[in-house]
Amino acid sequence: MKRRRTLVGGLTVGGLVVASALAWTGPAAVAADGDVAVGADGTVQIDTGYDGPQVTEVRVINEARYLEIYWDRYVDENAAVSPGNITLRNGDRTIALKAKPAQGGTDTIFFDKDNKQIAATAANSMARLPEDLHLSSIAYTGTIDPSLPLTLEINGAAIADAGGNAAKTATYTGVPRLDYYTQSLMTGAGVEVKAGERVAAATLTKAAAQVDAQLARSGTGIAATMAANGCSLAVYGSRENAYLVPEHRGGYNPTMYDVEGYGGNMWNSCVSSISERNVLRTRGDANTFLNTAYPNENILVHEFGHAVLSVGIEEQADQALSDAFFAAYENAYTTGRWPNTYAMSNRDEFFATLSAIWFDNMAEKPDWNDGVRSPINTRAELKEYDPVSYAFFASIYPDDVAMPSPWDVPGPDIHHGDFRQEPAQPARVDATDVDYGADIFRIVTASLGSEYQIDRYAGDPDHPSRDMVIWFRWGGGVWKVAYEGGGFVISASDGSGVLTAVSDSEVAYLGIARDAADPRQTWTFAADASTTANAYDGHLVNRANDRALVLDGRAGSGVSMTLTDAGAGTRWMLEDTNRTTAQGTSAYVVPVKVSLTSGGQSEIVDAPAQGFTLPSITDVAGKDWSRTGERFAGWAPAGSTEPLPEGWTIPAGTTSVDLVALWVPDTEAPSTVLVSPATAGPLSGLSIQVDATDDVGLAKIVADVYRGGKLVKSTRTDADGAIAESHTATVAGLADGDYTLRYYAADEAGNVSAKTSFAFTVDGAAPIVKVKKGAAFTTGGNGTYTTVSFQIRDNDRVASVALNGVVQQSAGKKSDLDRVRAGEVGAQFGENLLVVTDVAGNTTEVTFTLEK
Repeated sequence: MKRRRTLVGGLTVGGLVVASALAWTGPAAVAADGDVAVGADGTVQIDTGYDGPQVTEVRVINEARYLEIYWDRYVDENAAVSPGNITLRNGDRTIALKAKPAQGGTDTIFFDKDNKQIAATAANSMARLPEDLHLSSIAYTGTIDPSLPLTLEINGAAIADAGGNAAKTATYTGVPRLDYYTQSLMTGAGVEVKAGERVAAATLTKAAAQVDAQLARSGTGIAATMAANGCSLAVYGSRENAYLVPEHRGGYNPTMYDVEGYGGNMWNSCVSSISERNVLRTRGDANTFLNTAYPNENILVHEFGHAVLSVGIEEQADQALSDAFFAAYENAYTTGRWPNTYAMSNRDEFFATLSAIWFDNMAEKPDWNDGVRSPINTRAELKEYDPVSYAFFASIYPDDVAMPSPWDVPGPDIHHGDFRQEPAQPARVDATDVDYGADIFRIVTASLGSEYQIDRYAGDPDHPSRDMVIWFRWGGGVWKVAYEGGGFVISASDGSGVLTAVSDSEVAYLGIARDAADPRQTWTFAADASTTANAYDGHLVNRANDRALVLDGRAGSGVSMTLTDAGAGTRWMLEDTNRTTAQGTSAYVVPVKVSLTSGGQSEIVDAPAQGFTLPSITDVAGKDWSRTGERFAGWAPAGSTEPLPEGWTIPAGTTSVDLVALWVPDTEAPSTVLVSPATAGPLSGLSIQVDATDDVGLAKIVADVYRGGKLVKSTRTDADGAIAESHTATVAGLADGDYTLRYYAADEAGNVSAKTSFAFTVDGAAPIVKVKKGAAFTTGGNGTYTTVSFQIRDNDRVASVALNGVVQQSAGKKSDLDRVRAGEVGAQFGENLLVVTDVAGNTTEVTFTLEK
């Protein structure tokens, strides 16, 4: 249901017509069952016999998702907005209400001049609220079915007034949906001016006249574009604050100041707001809350100017006006105009401030040290001081229309002057003790005095599929940055994805899992040497395609990103927000150009000062720079011969480093270890393994076999500069006897290790096993016996004798086994196996049969 009076025609109509008011049948009655019926206009009957706090009005407003509960007095500001005490139902479905956090921005708040949380802030933005306003404004999510009734349940026992008196626990039926704005008119330019019931109708007329004066220049397309996008101006009462405006209510930060208006844009439905006290230019009233804090500044022109730029100009299909404004702002910034002023804080405030100056509705200061205002406050002064900006505003605003009363009289214009000063950089410091992978980062770009950050938000209307845009710097960081393998891996701080080049033109993060093998997820932070005034900016270049992250348009809130050539990317900064908190100043990673040189070899490496380590000479940007015959002695600053110590870090404030490799002759010999043979034998055969190491580079490993001083066999492995190598060889056909193995290693500088000798014996003959003859030893023959004896002989020594796996006693070269019968020493009826092994590992097997 709508509850609005409409003023028809704006400035082009001779008079204002007030629509007939809705018929009112009196306050709602309390139902017999204890439920409270809410009137069609949202009013609730007061119980005169009840001393506790009572609800006077309930409604859900149409302009934004808010439930409004009006009380007859101050009640506990937290309990009165708590979803634990308040339930809103749409038919049988419960509508989700947003809880108010203890601190920070909130969509849910209790509007009351006695709000304790707000009163405790320096801003105290509710102090001006009228005595009779006690409003629980509770945000909800989801949608409401208008065909189903709305019912409100309040647990009054949990909600008390300042005296401790509890409210009633009650169910309010028939809660209406109503317009917050109860009156409106349309300007000649097609912009709606609207207000609630606390604003006088005459004030809307004055506000509309100011809007039409601001948009009086024809042929620009601005008014038509604003009208097409539904732009409007909300006027709020002198005793109200800007945060009551539904479109500006979301994210109310208790520390925000009691401003006199906010600008409109595409994200708040192009609703600008203005206080009645500034529209009327009220000054000198005994009630100070009725007086504007800006008697010589037309805040309507300023705040509505934000919508003129962000919608009227920047939403036009033809971007000529947008480009012209950007050029004017860029010229002002780069030539040092408007120093130490609010105008130069960002391009939006530049436009809004100069809009007020164009209409001679701006306050002045005697010099350029105020930080907000300056001596330039009139159109004539603008033309002299900043002719480029003057020419732009002359193309969009009228030069023959003055602001209507009460803003037809400009403020004082006493001070003048031409002063310029190149803009100073914001306070920034090198981040210390950076904890990559754990700290939270903000990825920032600076543009003409404004800082923007990459937000995880799909807010680019021209590219709705992109899941990131930049936004004015706000809040905290939303990214984690890991430094791995000389590059950065950037992931969402909530774990929702990893920044990835999904093509040569597109980037995304949402839902992309970390893959350490995917180079598309690694970014190089390349310093930009052209911005000497800013040591912290650089390009983010993707390792997979060598493409740089770039804004898809001029810097501004809601602009998404794409990829471009490596040298043409946007300049970004990586702010470690944890270190910002710890150090007290915005703390950044420093991108550094590191030049590495060794003789004719050179590489430029982009690395962060926080995290860079001196590279190994065998891995300089993936290349092996080691030299034959020389030992790497470390890295030194160019021009120095003193090597940098282990653990050296790039000094603070450094943006480029030149390092040279130091070399000394290699005079240290390799070292060797004989792995095989491990014993002197006797060995049945020769298997050789010699391990060698050298800290510069091995040339070869040699192992030669000698007998009686004569070379029998030479073996060798070429190492080709390896730091460590194993030489293996098998030497077959050696006759039984004594030998010497002589081995060594040589490096590429010609240094030779000690030549070491190792003596060993070869025994390649297997033991001899014979059946002993004679009845005293053996009964039977031809492999079948009742009793059998074996003669066992070896050139060296028998190691083991096993009969069917049962080891027999053996010793020396002779280990006979006598009178073997079934059932003894492991023997068995039937087939038996005798295995004889010598110390060299040679084996003889004999199979025989025992019978009864």
